[in-house]
Amino acid sequence: MDMIYLIGLGLWFVLVMANFYKKLRNDRTLFMLLIAAIILAGYGLFLRSPELQSKGANSADVLMCPLIYLLSYGTLRHIYKKHFGVEPTYNGSSWYDEDEGRKLNWADMVVFIFPMLFAGIFPILITAIVKL
Repeated sequence: MDMIYLIGLGLWFVLVMANFYKKLRNDRTLFMLLIAAIILAGYGLFLRSPELQSKGANSADVLMCPLIYLLSYGTLRHIYKKHFGVEPTYNGSSWYDEDEGRKLNWADMVVFIFPMLFAGIFPILITAIVKL
């Protein structure tokens, strides 16, 4: 397996786990991670350049996963905070978060699960679009 592929998936997994442990609740942290993800995605686009690679599936597409994850999570988090007035939370084992002292709602699940799934399937989507 290509090392670039493992790096992209590894960073995506680290972001998912950081969100699970509530480490992505700081706007400054999200902004710094977003800058790093933009640089990483730019590098992936450079590797994907038609001069360097052939069209179709490419392991450099996975380097976009952290950027897609951060953009979708940051946007959903912002909408959630405006609508509900609190940070979104997630507890994988129940519908109650003891740290927050509140029940989880459907929007908590959407804010956590949608970015994870969307960023995970993004390389497949981009490959399908490129082949069209």
